[in-house]
Amino acid sequence: MEIAKRANILFTIRYQSGQTGHEDRLLVNKIDFWRDILPGDMKPVLENGEPERKYVFNFPRGQLLGERSWDQVKRISKKLLHQGGETISLKNGRFYPSSLIWQMINCYPGDQRPFRVTHEDDHELEIDRNHPLANFDLEVEGRIIDFHAPAVQRGGSINDLAELLTENGPGMQVVGDSFQLEGYADYPYQTRSTISAKAFYQNPRMIDHLDRTALDQVQEFYSSILTPEMRILDLMSSFNSHLPENYCGADITGIGMNESEMQQNRLLREYHRQDLNQQPSLHFPEHSFEAIICTVSIEYLTRPREVVQELNRILVPGGRLAIVISDRWFPDQEISFWPDLHPFERQGFVLGLLQKSGGLENFKTLSIRGLPRPYEDKYSDRLQFSDPVFAVWAQKSG
Repeated sequence: MEIAKRANILFTIRYQSGQTGHEDRLLVNKIDFWRDILPGDMKPVLENGEPERKYVFNFPRGQLLGERSWDQVKRISKKLLHQGGETISLKNGRFYPSSLIWQMINCYPGDQRPFRVTHEDDHELEIDRNHPLANFDLEVEGRIIDFHAPAVQRGGSINDLAELLTENGPGMQVVGDSFQLEGYADYPYQTRSTISAKAFYQNPRMIDHLDRTALDQVQEFYSSILTPEMRILDLMSSFNSHLPENYCGADITGIGMNESEMQQNRLLREYHRQDLNQQPSLHFPEHSFEAIICTVSIEYLTRPREVVQELNRILVPGGRLAIVISDRWFPDQEISFWPDLHPFERQGFVLGLLQKSGGLENFKTLSIRGLPRPYEDKYSDRLQFSDPVFAVWAQKSG
């Protein structure tokens, strides 16, 4: 009878797309070294590894996911998108599940693998069904969290680690050549709400969008790229700036919609009430801040291009702009297309927004998924995992 050795391992995939560095983290629990499929020499290395130690594996392009194939690039007549009185709307640059057009590309109806619209003319669309990571050299880091007690192997499902790490989104945040803000919806954007932002935010809401684990990850992220000595602008602030306690006393300015919320924020040295959808211009002079953060709020902006251009103006050369998103928001206050995007595609939208603004460089993205949800969280009986965290940041040129 076989004895299985199992471990919980935090994996990180790193890759470079043009001028952007990407890092996607995923916690995988109970990897079974007897049964599961691990690529390359990962199985013997990790099975005999030490807790808290990091092990790095490199996979040249095509080794982990297979080579990119031109057979997966197809052209579809636009006439096929209009059948039976219904129209399938596909936008250039966007990702969609293959099931949406399964009959046109000869896949099965439940196929959720993403394809991207890569080109459009008057008569046809070009779509690419290759994996979004197929073009990249990949570095995979495994940090062993802990080992489980050895157990008798009694069979069960087999997990393919390469598939686990790369399915459901990684690579979709890479900005395509056809990226345009107008490619998502008419600009300026509209929200789904039937009431004004001023009316919605009139009453204070002292609530966090994220669970405790996710909040800790956001603080850890900000601590890795900022210091308490910086002059920081907390854009779209509230009662929580999502910074660690050692930032208390730092020079932090808040801009938000509700004065009562910002009054309760112990980290803010000063604050200003402003509806950025009505007035995207900021009153600060050039080079006022060394860092600007915006946490789980960018999806409420109807004129994000103008706002980011203002943020660029008020940053010092070399200053950092960091935006964090997740998959929770105030329903109907978000821009109309936001819920329709894949979570990684939302990250790609934010990345494209920063890249197209001009004046920024050294772009980075980070995703964190698969962490356990806190037991005391009110949604722990329905949700197994902590809220995912997606971050995008860059530096001002100069």
